[in-house]
Amino acid sequence: MEDVEKNFYRYGALKREIDECKKNIREMTAEKYACMDTLLKGPKLNGEKQKIWLHSDPVYQVVQKMVDVYDARISKETEYMGTLYFEFDELQRWINRGNLSKEEKEYVRLRYVERETVTAIAELIGYSERQMLRLKKKLMKSMDRIYDA
Repeated sequence: MEDVEKNFYRYGALKREIDECKKNIREMTAEKYACMDTLLKGPKLNGEKQKIWLHSDPVYQVVQKMVDVYDARISKETEYMGTLYFEFDELQRWINRGNLSKEEKEYVRLRYVERETVTAIAELIGYSERQMLRLKKKLMKSMDRIYDA
């Protein structure tokens, strides 16, 4: 049953890592566009922005280099997130094979993804701590059979 709990903890860690990757990608994309916007704002002539028409313009070259750097970082983070999703999906399929009850699914989410204590989960679900421990024991036993299969 120790392996079952390790899988549940890994499942929660992967979910948090995936969320962190999504956040990083959003932030890098926002930084990329903010950087582009800042660099492309040239001096104004007669109240109008200058437009870049030539690729030989040094400002354009700097902007292009920054875009390439951000795109490489975003691509790397996206690739990493893909590997996380692959492992997460494997664990999700394993959990789905367990045909968990609503309470068991909620327990898995709260305990292993949200990192709540058993006491807090019991309170949230409306169970006593003793009922919660029985639910956990039943969950671990049923998932252990699937893990061994």
